[in-house]
Amino acid sequence: MSDPPSFSSFSLSFSSFPAIEHIEDTGEEGQTSSGHHISEKKRLHHRDKESKKRRHEDRHRRGEGSTKEKRHSHSSLFLEDERAEHDPSRSYYSDRKGDPLNVTYGGIHGGDVPRYHLFAGGKFILGLSPINAVFRRTGKAIEIGARGIHKARELTDAKSRALLNAPATRRLDVAPVGADAFPEVDGVITWPKRRAPRDPEDSYRSVTRADDRHSDSEASHPEDEPDESSETDDEPLPTYHTERLKSLNQQLHDDPSSVDAWLSLLQQTLTTVPPSTKNAASARSDISLSILSKALSAAPGNERSRLLRLKYLKAGELVWHESVLRKEWQDALKFDDPEIRLEWLEWHIRNAKDGVNGIVDNAVEIISKLGDGPGSELMKVRVAWRCAVVFQNAGFSERGMALFQLLAELAFSLPPSFGNLPLDAQLARLEEFWESECPRVGESNSSGWATWEAAGHPEVIVPSRAKAHLRVINSFQDWVAAELEEDHASPLPMRSADDVDDPYSTILFADVRPLLFVIRTREAKHAFRRAWLSFLGLRFPGSSPGWDDRWNASDLVNTAHLDALFPSAFHPPASDAVAGVLIARERTYRDVLGPVKAWGDDVVEPLDIHIMPGGKARTILWSSVDTAGLDVSVIRNIFGRLRMGEDDAEWDAMYLAFEANVGLKNATKLSRSFLSEAGNSLLHWSAHAQLERLRGRLDDARKLFKAVLLESRPPPQQAGCGTLWHNYAEMEWLDGKPNTALRVVFSAANIEGEGGIAALRAKRYFADLLDDRTVSLRPKDREAWVTMLALTELLTTRDLQSALKAFDTYMPGGDAAEGSTVAMLLMIYRHAIILRSPTPPVILRERATAALRLFPGNSIILGLYLESEKGQGVWGRVKSMMDDDKIEKDVYRRTMEMWAATWDQQRWHFDIERARDSLLTALDQDRTKGSHILWRLYLELEIRTGRLQQAKKMVYRAIAECPLYKELYMLAMGPLRGMFSHSELRMLVDLMVERGIRIRYEVDHLTTDQIGNGGDSEATVSEGGDSEDEGEIAHNAQELRRLMPY
Repeated sequence: MSDPPSFSSFSLSFSSFPAIEHIEDTGEEGQTSSGHHISEKKRLHHRDKESKKRRHEDRHRRGEGSTKEKRHSHSSLFLEDERAEHDPSRSYYSDRKGDPLNVTYGGIHGGDVPRYHLFAGGKFILGLSPINAVFRRTGKAIEIGARGIHKARELTDAKSRALLNAPATRRLDVAPVGADAFPEVDGVITWPKRRAPRDPEDSYRSVTRADDRHSDSEASHPEDEPDESSETDDEPLPTYHTERLKSLNQQLHDDPSSVDAWLSLLQQTLTTVPPSTKNAASARSDISLSILSKALSAAPGNERSRLLRLKYLKAGELVWHESVLRKEWQDALKFDDPEIRLEWLEWHIRNAKDGVNGIVDNAVEIISKLGDGPGSELMKVRVAWRCAVVFQNAGFSERGMALFQLLAELAFSLPPSFGNLPLDAQLARLEEFWESECPRVGESNSSGWATWEAAGHPEVIVPSRAKAHLRVINSFQDWVAAELEEDHASPLPMRSADDVDDPYSTILFADVRPLLFVIRTREAKHAFRRAWLSFLGLRFPGSSPGWDDRWNASDLVNTAHLDALFPSAFHPPASDAVAGVLIARERTYRDVLGPVKAWGDDVVEPLDIHIMPGGKARTILWSSVDTAGLDVSVIRNIFGRLRMGEDDAEWDAMYLAFEANVGLKNATKLSRSFLSEAGNSLLHWSAHAQLERLRGRLDDARKLFKAVLLESRPPPQQAGCGTLWHNYAEMEWLDGKPNTALRVVFSAANIEGEGGIAALRAKRYFADLLDDRTVSLRPKDREAWVTMLALTELLTTRDLQSALKAFDTYMPGGDAAEGSTVAMLLMIYRHAIILRSPTPPVILRERATAALRLFPGNSIILGLYLESEKGQGVWGRVKSMMDDDKIEKDVYRRTMEMWAATWDQQRWHFDIERARDSLLTALDQDRTKGSHILWRLYLELEIRTGRLQQAKKMVYRAIAECPLYKELYMLAMGPLRGMFSHSELRMLVDLMVERGIRIRYEVDHLTTDQIGNGGDSEATVSEGGDSEDEGEIAHNAQELRRLMPY
């Protein structure tokens, strides 16, 4: 053993340490001098003698003892230190400082506080340095710190909040910086020098102050210089808010008819009252009424502004009396604006005083005020669709289905002999058809009203539908499951011959007669059949007129979409450890095309193909999530019955896209039947080729393309020609055959041969075709020819930037620009991600960023933007473009924000709060706070994240905003059952009965209830209030004991 280090500089006070048993070292062999061990008794006696000796030496060091002992003290101490240096048993290490944090915070355990004694009124601790004082004592804990240092306030203190809310006292003016403020030198921005160069000859003058040069003049005329400090010290410095208000007021003074300026002034003023403050709703309403009343009377044309009027009425709902509010609505209806009439209907739906029948009366009043033009028919379809959604939300799905069935008979099966009859006479004949209970639209073997009239009113026997099996209901959870199962079953109305006990399942003609009207225009018919399929859950992405997205996006809240929108697990991401080293798990991202489908009209074709990185193909329009849980037979019958002739190619393509997501084999058979009727339609041939690509039969698709394009040679202006050529070239390109794709491009341009000359001729052909104003091209065909030009450039030069110039040159205006932008981004995505070609990531990122600014409501562009941000801080830039709460977003944009938060599944745990704030902001805005879809999404978020108590609080708000939405009540009795008492649930059931919501099964017998977790049950209680309360108390106590963590 090596010699221990020497600590000769240590104080002699350490000699009071107890001695370890003394063993002399006699050499390398380590044997003792006596050859045997000292016995235990002798060892203890020797230790006592040594202790007495050390105490004796300490007493002499303090000045005690005899003079002789004092005279020999130094020599004894020296011998003691020399002996200690050669004695390893007495060697030790010491830290005189100790751990100061143990004094401040105590030990490791929270309750381990060192012993202390206070003096001087409890301000100091005995034995502690006087520079430290006691700041605070709370229970066993004590907080100390240095004296004379002001303790910083916490952010939660009242004074800190006051400072944060106080206006700025100093202003930082930033000088405008031009583009040439920081010039580049060899590609590097040089920082400006802090000091200007000085003349060496003038260096001695810097000693003299510059103020002395003019001291005489300034002293002689002190009154000439104003005292700026006296002026600015008393006046608060202007803030951005005051400057913005000043600018808006000046703008309105110059142009009081500017609606945008008034709305900006309203938005800026409301920022002073955050929605989370106390009494914010009434305060914001008062501010809004004050500003909007001035706006309506500021200019003659402002009172007809739809947006100003609607905001004015919505602000008054919280302040005005009901009679005043009704009078204001009647004044607004005098302007005869259909959108205002629809909002008037929404106001009645939010009140729901007269139940569903009262809503029908209001809708009939709106339909009677509309005319017979194309615009009026579209408005009538929207009103009927809104009423059908109200029926569906309240549980009367059969009534909404019957409304669509009868409107379809009037629109698509009206007998020619009844065409000129008045509406009442037509409805009387239609009632005969309905009461005959023949097969109707959506049912099997349906031939239609016109066929029935032409056949002489034959009697058709329809097989009776089987009666639903009886359910045993012993709890509220069983009742909720039974109700939801019946609500989501087939919406077809029952017939009188069916064995059913529910009177609401059989719909009489009189139940929907007031809402019926005739649809004559092709545009209105197409809108009607799309509305019907959306009512059944198969929504068509496209621009929603007005604010209809608040209620017509019910597909977002079905079970399949909710499961696809929210991650399966809400736990924090775990990490793996290898040999004690933490290794982060590989990040998993969602597909570019998520469950939210939102874009404008005609952006994508129904059978456009999306190729996923694994090579699997599916349609862009729909996926398996969109068709899950739908009544496939009913939708098939509707697709087949509502065709408008053989040239209805768009409707047929939608039909094929639906069948492709259900079964590709049936879709191919159906496509062949369409081709047998419309063999000259290139659009039908293009749809069939896309089906072959989806099936993976590329050889069959090549044969079809060659037979249609190379043999028949259709003209380029024919509908579907450009799309067919583009699909052919794209298939070969994505299949990894660029040379074959280039030959297809040359064939499309009628050019034989290969090489650079052929490529130049092909580019010239496409450019001339696009520049020729005499050639009328379908918008999607024109987009396809632009894509062909870009693909030619990409295949010949391998330069993606050069290929994208074709889209920049021929970018259309208006609504077609969105589709062309999506086509451009999809080409970049397929080139870089699918084909894995070397591509700078900045190309997709910059293009997607610019596109997202132009079309923020497009889910395809958002998905491609997220793909470009993969591996980077997504929310850093996404939040700046998407989380702009100054504008009112629609339902789809709010849902897209939630999907963007879940795109990186490892970060979802950290982005939950951001998604929650986005939904809460939407629920506080006038445009979307009455949307039952957003309320359903928010409650589902709280339930899936385990915040059941917060979900219970928001259920009452949701029911107040959407009183006729049945599923909100079902959430309280299903997933949130543990948060509600039995009496609260009975109160909700009574509220459903009062508002006219459909209840299929009796609930009065539920005097006992069970909690699904663990089988714990409430005690059986009677109808008396005391027994019920005692049962609830016993149940709560039992639950508390079960949930205790120990």
